[in-house]
Amino acid sequence: MPDSLKAILVDDWEKVTRENRLVPLPSKTPVAQFLADYSASEGAKRREGSAEADILEEVIAGVKEYFNKSIGRILLYRFERPQWSDIHAQLNKGTGDLTGKLPTDIYGVEHLCRLFGMCCLATCQHLTNNSSIHARPDRPYQHGLSSCEPSSRGAAQDDSVAQQERRQLPVSGIRAAHSRLH
Repeated sequence: MPDSLKAILVDDWEKVTRENRLVPLPSKTPVAQFLADYSASEGAKRREGSAEADILEEVIAGVKEYFNKSIGRILLYRFERPQWSDIHAQLNKGTGDLTGKLPTDIYGVEHLCRLFGMCCLATCQHLTNNSSIHARPDRPYQHGLSSCEPSSRGAAQDDSVAQQERRQLPVSGIRAAHSRLH
């Protein structure tokens, strides 16, 4: 996991657990919007109907589904759980401002960072326990979500520059969204 993403997670943890500050919800940069922006950015680099385009779509759908299922179970700190209970009740009620919304429409990128952190930890533990299984770093969709940069989404870039940026795993898109929230 990139150090800059770790720093976001540490800052997030300190604000919630030490300072007892809740992340304002609904987020200004909800997970669904962030993933849609990333999908549009990455999808433009893939031929429509190709296996790469299908894989991207499946990965995005899987991240959304996993996030929606895990937010109330494993992604929240103790101080945030009452906030989740209120939101969950509103979502189940089906009335009010949250009608028809999912957690990905409400929670923001700092919560998505927590999910990625847990996935990285689980992967490292799995690989440590199963040394015969190796990660495939040559697959950009395995780590590309952390490289989504809003500043470069509309600009035409040399493909080699874009590939180099993905390999370096810049997280300025997540960092920028995170800094707007705190």
